Amino acid sequence: MGRIVSFGSQSIGQWNESMKVGQIAAGGAHSLALTMDHRLVGWGANSLGQCIGTGLAGITSIDAGDSHTVILDSDGRIHAWGNSLAVSGVPQDVGFTSVVAGGWHGIALDPDGVPICWGSNWLGQCTPPEGAVFKMVAAGNYHSIGLDDNGRISCWGDNSLGQCDQPDGTFQAVSAGQYHSIGLGTDGTITCWGSNEHGQCDAPAGIYTHVACGWNHSMAIGIDGQVHCWGDDSSGQCRAPSMLMESLDGGQHHSMGRLIDGTVVCWGSNESGQCGISGTDFVSVDVGYNHAMALRVDGTVACWGASVYGQCDVPEIEFQKVSTGQRHSIGLSIDGTIHCWGDNSLGQCDGPKGIFVDLDAGYHHNIALAADGSVTCWGLNSSGQCDAPDGMYTAITAGSTHSAAIRGGAFAGSGLVDCWGSNASGESDSPLLAIEQVDAGGGFTVALDTDGFASCWGGDPKSGQPICPPPGGLFSHVSAGTGHAVAIRPDGQLECWGSNTQGQCDPPVGFFIDADGGLMHTVAIELVSIPGDLDHDGIVNGTDLALLLAAWGDCIGCTADLDGDDRVDGTDLGMLLSHWTDARRLQ
Repeated sequence: MGRIVSFGSQSIGQWNESMKVGQIAAGGAHSLALTMDHRLVGWGANSLGQCIGTGLAGITSIDAGDSHTVILDSDGRIHAWGNSLAVSGVPQDVGFTSVVAGGWHGIALDPDGVPICWGSNWLGQCTPPEGAVFKMVAAGNYHSIGLDDNGRISCWGDNSLGQCDQPDGTFQAVSAGQYHSIGLGTDGTITCWGSNEHGQCDAPAGIYTHVACGWNHSMAIGIDGQVHCWGDDSSGQCRAPSMLMESLDGGQHHSMGRLIDGTVVCWGSNESGQCGISGTDFVSVDVGYNHAMALRVDGTVACWGASVYGQCDVPEIEFQKVSTGQRHSIGLSIDGTIHCWGDNSLGQCDGPKGIFVDLDAGYHHNIALAADGSVTCWGLNSSGQCDAPDGMYTAITAGSTHSAAIRGGAFAGSGLVDCWGSNASGESDSPLLAIEQVDAGGGFTVALDTDGFASCWGGDPKSGQPICPPPGGLFSHVSAGTGHAVAIRPDGQLECWGSNTQGQCDPPVGFFIDADGGLMHTVAIELVSIPGDLDHDGIVNGTDLALLLAAWGDCIGCTADLDGDDRVDGTDLGMLLSHWTDARRLQ
């Protein structure tokens, strides 16, 4: 078991815990971060496409609304996507100096500090005071705030709960929530106004350096770097970790913080993945065109990336394997039945009935293996990728427009690979080798022979970054992406080759137990230490049990002495069994 690590393009929105960022922004149920090299990363809710712009480069400022995203590029041009109302009327000029997003509207400051608004103006939130000039603006649900050069606050829009009753005094920063507002005084004290239904305006005393509003909660950073939260805590959005932070932002039911080292932490609701794909109990990963899924040891699934077609609406059942297509997903339940969700325009979600032992998804087609070794395909068949041959097979795979399977049993040529479907780049010209693993990608196929050496066929030799031939040496796992391949060495190190346009072939150092390649990104599972995993293979199973029983009794310094009392006994056995891994989910 292990944790999710991704590298390459962040277009599917996977947040890495070690990622360094310069800015953060929390939307209603999505999160954004601007990396140190000015690329946008987004994760969480994406039903209206609010995360589809992730991976863009040359960005200088970001913000997240309820269900939309706004950014400012290096030319001072505004880009916005997500909720159609919130992004309507975005100005096309250049030279803007800052941009913020509200519930369904946005505000930018031009070079003179004049606020320009767009989106919903239902309650006047897009009608700033005439002639106003500001150095900072903030956007709430239906109201807006401006801070001028003299530190004075102006508010406009909805004032039904007093959120536009701006206070006197001078301020250095402002922030707007759903129906409340917050200001950081020039003396470091906090003033809140507007709705206090959840206590979001009960600001603590003291001196602070930063303030931020969530939907119905408020946050601030003290001079010691510690975070203080108050207001709605129904989803844990006010239970900030005890870490030193430099900036904060709040969403509807979650919060974000940027630590002093530039890494991001999130807390609160994670219902839409807005707090990232956390955890250390993942056993396998599969990456599609613009979404990915990871299987936990308990059979539940984490899914992130695009879900416009519902490809991340995973059924609440227990799975033993999952696989991602271009706009759909499939899974094999514990009872061996197939489940499909997402785009079905080409029949790719018309899964077969019956009991199966394996499956895989291509771009718009799928393949499944029955217990008797027979193969079934369904979905798009434009290149014959669903014309599965008769016979007995032991392993299957689906590529972009071709399929492959390893012959087994008494079938002539057992261990050889049969390919069918597209052969435009030679991806179906399988070699006469005994193969143990095979994976089909975007116009090429990779495999491991029975000795652990990699083979590759197909690919575009004119690409300048050829996928074939693969590197030499032994591997324990191999996987194919759209234009690159990823493999795991016996020592757990990752090695990638092929297209590296987005860093998808620049793996981190670590010990990995599974990996898969997508369009221009790679996702892997990095092994974490598991009590009871005595042979360090990432799972707790019969081999570990045998090692523990062999060491039974007094045993000073033994690896099997899990509780550290210099004796291997029933307590250690209980600890090992509590981390037992179901082998069905590791196939």
